[in-house]
Amino acid sequence: MTDESTAPYFSVGIDVPDNLYMVRKTFEFGTATLTRSDVQSRSRYLLSRLPKATDSEIEELDRYWTLEQALYEVLAKGRHLRYDQYLPGRSYTYRQLARIIDGLTSRPPEIVVDVGCGSALLSHYISPTYREYLALDVSVAALRLAALLASDHNSTVTPMRASAFNLPFTDGSIDTGASLGLLEHFPHEIQVRIVSETIRVCSDVAIFAVPNTASAIFATMAALERQEAGSALQFPLEEHYFAVDFDSIAVDCGARLITHGAFHVVSPHHIPADKLSEQERLMFSNLIADATDAYSGSAFDAWSAAEAALPRADRDRWGWFAYGVFSCVG
Repeated sequence: MTDESTAPYFSVGIDVPDNLYMVRKTFEFGTATLTRSDVQSRSRYLLSRLPKATDSEIEELDRYWTLEQALYEVLAKGRHLRYDQYLPGRSYTYRQLARIIDGLTSRPPEIVVDVGCGSALLSHYISPTYREYLALDVSVAALRLAALLASDHNSTVTPMRASAFNLPFTDGSIDTGASLGLLEHFPHEIQVRIVSETIRVCSDVAIFAVPNTASAIFATMAALERQEAGSALQFPLEEHYFAVDFDSIAVDCGARLITHGAFHVVSPHHIPADKLSEQERLMFSNLIADATDAYSGSAFDAWSAAEAALPRADRDRWGWFAYGVFSCVG
């Protein structure tokens, strides 16, 4: 048997056919698009409408989310595109997460809290029967974009400026807690604090999703982002990633980890050879072939079918995002 740590690399990478390529991050549009004068002008105007940030970290977050809103307004709204047409890969991520959440309990949650919500895209795809979707973030610019997207997509969102360390809710007053892309920006002891606080306010489950740093998808996109995004379009906290061990968090929280896994096994446009072991190259080649066979006009649907057919072990191993589900039942 070949040891994976010393498995030979192939001399060529993996390429996704253009009809299956789904843009996920705005840096993928290219520098010329991102620096267009109309985008930059809109970004400056939106930034001028914000209250002064209380510290440099929040100021960086506000700049990032302001530019994201400017890009959305110019490149999507200006061309009458839905968000899933504008950034289909990002929409795919949140749809997959929503499916996981909807399958966790026998009844859909009535009240959902999205901790560190960013653009709150999850609200567009989670079960439409929820009564209240509370979108929490420390960035006013993120909450402004979340409200805009909710309005454009007819989803109901209540934006709230609040810290993940001190959620403004009483014990057990929320059904389900969710978060994507938050924990990995903090060391373990802070991760435990965030998860504990979310569990405190929820009565059912809390799910946290983070980048799966073992995935070739993550490695490829992280390298591209560092190379091409520039400081303005790289998420401010992504300079450092901390390991996230859901089992250890559960132990230190005194909580029960119900399940964990990974999702979003959608290849970027190209995965370089140096990011692929022999086993990974074979898996992605077969996955792309399955998505190609399933394609009937929608890359979104083709990847959904291919990912659903993938063995759970492969999905958990190579999915872009890892997740852990914690019980909030006392």
